[in-house]
Amino acid sequence: MANGVTVEVVSDFRGRGVIRRLKGSKNYFMRFRFFEQKGWTPWRKTGTADLQTASRVVSDEYQR
Repeated sequence: MANGVTVEVVSDFRGRGVIRRLKGSKNYFMRFRFFEQKGWTPWRKTGTADLQTASRVVSDEYQR
C-alpha cells in the first residue's frame, strides 16, 4: 500500500473505520467515523507495519 492510500477496513450501520500509512511512517494508522457523531476521529497508531495485524487491531478497536 502506497502512502496516502486509505483502505476501508470495517463498516456497518454505526459507522466505518479506515486504515492508512501516513507519510514518512512505516506503521499503519487508524481513524473512525461514527454516524451519530460529526466528523472523523483523529489518526491513531495501530503499532504495527503488517497490514493484516493492523486490520485486526482496527476491528477490535472499532468494536469497543
